[in-house]
Amino acid sequence: MREARALLSQHEMARMQDDLAGLMASFEIGDQSDVLERARDRVRDRAAQAQARVELATKDVDARLRDIRRATAQIGVEEQLVEYKRQLGMLPEEPVEKTMQPARQPETQ
Repeated sequence: MREARALLSQHEMARMQDDLAGLMASFEIGDQSDVLERARDRVRDRAAQAQARVELATKDVDARLRDIRRATAQIGVEEQLVEYKRQLGMLPEEPVEKTMQPARQPETQ
């Protein structure tokens, strides 16, 4: 009788362990190290995505600044070229700005 109870007890324990394993599998829990590893992977993925977004945003801003600097430098170069051509007589002097006001007549006494 004792042996029968021991066998029943072992059978019940095996069944409970089997049920518990099935339950854990349905939740995809696994052991602690597996859970922690998946959590680490998710954190690494999120950090990598955030870093990529920062890099893309920074590259966009850097590219715009570079374009602005190039355009500014180009304008300065073009102005210098025009000035050098004027100095060499290749271009006429800058026209004097005209006004629409009539010339003043000297006052007579």
